Amino acid sequence: MTSSKASASPTDLIILRALSAAGGVQNWITAPAVARDSRAQGQELNAPTVYRVLSRLFDFVEYRTTDGVRRFHLKRVGQTLLGAGHPHGPTFVAPGTPWSTQRQLRDFLGTCAVGYLLIVDPYISEDTLDILADVQTSIQILSSQLGRRGREDEFLRTYRKFQREKNNQVELRRGQSSDLHGRYIFTANRAWVVDHSLQDLGTKPALVLPLHLELVFVQTRDHFTALFNKATVVP
Repeated sequence: MTSSKASASPTDLIILRALSAAGGVQNWITAPAVARDSRAQGQELNAPTVYRVLSRLFDFVEYRTTDGVRRFHLKRVGQTLLGAGHPHGPTFVAPGTPWSTQRQLRDFLGTCAVGYLLIVDPYISEDTLDILADVQTSIQILSSQLGRRGREDEFLRTYRKFQREKNNQVELRRGQSSDLHGRYIFTANRAWVVDHSLQDLGTKPALVLPLHLELVFVQTRDHFTALFNKATVVP
């Protein structure tokens, strides 16, 4: 059965990402090498599982066998699926770069959002919606303050237009301000911590930090998913 973007499970995506992180974009990598690299990053992947999964994901991965050893390489479509053109490590955002940073963030979110996108940010505005314009999957937003100070009604009018153009694939919920502090970006298989509101990223020094460890990713995602589910829906 031919695999497709829709049929890539969370486990498949984890192993595809492990192949990419181990150098499978530029080189041909064995399953044991992917497993060793993943363990060094705190993931518990074993070579037989990596071998089995990569061998069947032939829409995203190609392989060749030499002297009985199978080596894998991530195809361009696999790189696109993972957003592999973007850095996986921590990123420093220099101050005084709001225009270029916002453009890069819009492109980043448009390509890295796989399965769904959950944004956790206590402060959002029309600028946050602009950043999400190119996202092609469902979007969930958890926030506590809607719009710039004193401009909530203006933001809500813009949000409703944005929601209609996204075919109602956007859901905004308002949580308690006491529950929200940091800023997080979640997709089906990746997550980042951002130490500045997305609406103003680039105005002050900031860091974008990926959550590499699968245990931390799952715990953090589940915590904020639970907060989102109990928060008030903004119509």
